[in-house]
Amino acid sequence: MTRYTKTMAETLLEIRKKQEAVDAPEHEITVGNYTTKFFHMCGSAQKVMKKHADKDGAEELTRMQDVFYKMEKDIMMNDGGASDNQKKKAEILYDKIIAKSKEVGIAKEVDEYMKLHLSSITKGDPKLGFGRTDVKEAIDATDTGGEEEVSMAVRQVSAMQHFLQGIESRVKETGDMEEWFQNKLTKAHDYLKTLYAYGKGDVQEKLKVSDGLGAWISDFKKSDAPQFDNKTPEEKKKMAIAAYVSAGGKLD
Repeated sequence: MTRYTKTMAETLLEIRKKQEAVDAPEHEITVGNYTTKFFHMCGSAQKVMKKHADKDGAEELTRMQDVFYKMEKDIMMNDGGASDNQKKKAEILYDKIIAKSKEVGIAKEVDEYMKLHLSSITKGDPKLGFGRTDVKEAIDATDTGGEEEVSMAVRQVSAMQHFLQGIESRVKETGDMEEWFQNKLTKAHDYLKTLYAYGKGDVQEKLKVSDGLGAWISDFKKSDAPQFDNKTPEEKKKMAIAAYVSAGGKLD
């Protein structure tokens, strides 16, 4: 039996790939012979392409996405937003990326995040840079939302009114509810009640700034209030810091 021995070129290539993986910036990835430069714009892309790095066509697909994220970052740095020409280029590149991802066999996973990045460029929703992993989210307690956020909230409230009418009709018609349905309804009720009370100014503030930031963080982490459902300890901590600053607390 003939034993296969790696050539010097193959050995050097393998060493180079390993070194590139080590040298790659924290928020970038290496797929094949290509190391990204703009994947810090999308955490989901980092995970998906890392997972499928060995698939045929993955390197080309990674390069295409890197071009898209460079475009997104360039637009983000421009306060005026995307031009019509940039929006058109983004749509064309998006179509090419999805077509390539179908060839690779991961279209569903790629489209889940790419459609959000396309919408970010063409519609500004979500905000440009929403998927970045290279910066920590800044906490601005004075940011209460602008005209765009208010418009979105109005649309959401209108949609909820429609949903509630449908739910009411269903309950009246059937006269009965499955347990899961009742649980979801109870949770929705608690969420809406909390929002309504906040809007009226009826929310009782149990914490004082004088209690210190530590007390706020501890209280938020232990709370079982509806607004904390499915929140991680780190997310609760951020909410506590924002609330503390909003109440007049100072960060050291």
